[in-house]
Amino acid sequence: MGNQEEKLFEIRFFLTREFADAVRGGEENPAGMEALTDVLDMYDATLNCQLDEFEAYVAEADKEGHTDESVEIVRAVISNETKRKYLSRQFTIVMNGEEQFTEAEAGQLFNDLRTLEGGDIIGDGPHSPNGEVYKAFVGGGHGPHFSS
Repeated sequence: MGNQEEKLFEIRFFLTREFADAVRGGEENPAGMEALTDVLDMYDATLNCQLDEFEAYVAEADKEGHTDESVEIVRAVISNETKRKYLSRQFTIVMNGEEQFTEAEAGQLFNDLRTLEGGDIIGDGPHSPNGEVYKAFVGGGHGPHFSS
């Protein structure tokens, strides 16, 4: 792409409560879990739960003594039970240790994950009202932009 930076995306989706609890280690694996793990294994990919990420961010900030506005915003979010439930179902793909990918890097994994839509694994969420896997554009400093 020459001198232009490539746009970076995160691959995100909401799991149904049963699958989210299983991924986070709180429940036995439900029937059908192999479909998700098979796709992840093909790409040596794992999942990060948004709630776990936010909790780790606040814990690290507390440990380091940081108290800026962003820490307090995240602290308020994870203190809200409704938002905790929402965030505990939202996951981001990690592949080769990275959460952000170029379109080319993420393309096939994104397509393979989309085969799980409409079943018992991928659930509805604010950015995926029909239970869709979506890409959040994270480049360019303009915040996330969503596409399916």
